[in-house]
Formats: sequence, C-alpha cells, structure tokens
Amino acid sequence: MIYVGIDVAKNKHDCFAISSDGEVLFEKLTIKNTLDGFNLLINSIFNFENDFNKIKIGLEATKPKVVSSSLTPATTSQLARKASCFFM
Repeated sequence: MIYVGIDVAKNKHDCFAISSDGEVLFEKLTIKNTLDGFNLLINSIFNFENDFNKIKIGLEATKPKVVSSSLTPATTSQLARKASCFFM
C-alpha cells in the first residue's frame, strides 16, 4: 500500500509518500496546481505502484469556505469528464 499526503495551497502542493512498510518514497515533491503538476504526481506514484486499489491519498484540511453547489446528473457527469484526464 502507498500512502500519499498532500499539503494544499493555491498555486502549489507539497506531497509526501510512504509505503505500508514505512519506506519513504518521496519526502517532498512540490507540484504546481496545474494538470502538468498533477500528472507529475501521478507518474511519481506510479513509479512505485500503479494499482489504484493500493494507493491512498489524503489532503490537508484547509480553512472552511462557504460553497454553494448543486450536484445533478449533468454536473456530476461534467466533473467525471474533467477528472478522467488524471486516469489515462
């Protein structure tokens, strides 16, 4: 199992990965808050494990923000299409 922690920020994210055996896989990988940045993160994780069932990712809790959103089948479908670019 691979565990990835992400310290989120507006323009960049600091990432840490460790195996279930306690081996540090990457101590600090800083990625930009862009598609290229997230592709770098995914490729870095896939260097160690490419089975999504064996990867757990946690994000830091940030300041609470008031968000008004409505999930409908149409918006859910749009979100799924946007997210699918990460799993090619």
